[in-house]
Amino acid sequence: STLQVYAETIAPWQSRALGSAQLPGRISKLLVRPGDFVHANQVVAELSSRELEIVKLEFQQAQREVALNRRLLEITKPTANSGAVPMQRLIDLENAFQQSLNRLEIARVRASTLGMDWTESTAVDDLEAVHQIRSPIDGQIVHSDLSEGKYVEAFEHLFEIVNSKTIWVRLQL
Repeated sequence: STLQVYAETIAPWQSRALGSAQLPGRISKLLVRPGDFVHANQVVAELSSRELEIVKLEFQQAQREVALNRRLLEITKPTANSGAVPMQRLIDLENAFQQSLNRLEIARVRASTLGMDWTESTAVDDLEAVHQIRSPIDGQIVHSDLSEGKYVEAFEHLFEIVNSKTIWVRLQL
């Protein structure tokens, strides 16, 4: 005997993902459209953000402070060892240099949490303050709320990806 039923295909929960940005900002570049296939960790859009600009400025300021304190320390060390400058001044400069290194490391860690891979040796002019929105899984983009110039909030639903390698069939009896 045969039985006719309505059926629909659905993706299991582990084959679906929603993409979002970690911080608010404006979409500056859109790299994919609905229907496109993407790989896990592929950049699907770029976001410019005021928060990223602030982090960039803090990092640049910390880099400049490290360079200045390093130079002051190099100049003062020989004169302090000869007795021309009080040793307390040298100790103060060493502390200021260490504090500026600490500020630089804090700025670097803060930037890395937002996806920026900056190091102490990164040139000030080479710092790029663009947040990359990445695909969490392999699959096809089935829905997207993205458009260039659109302002988005942090963790706002921006796109939906479905991996169709595994599907379920739901039968309605």
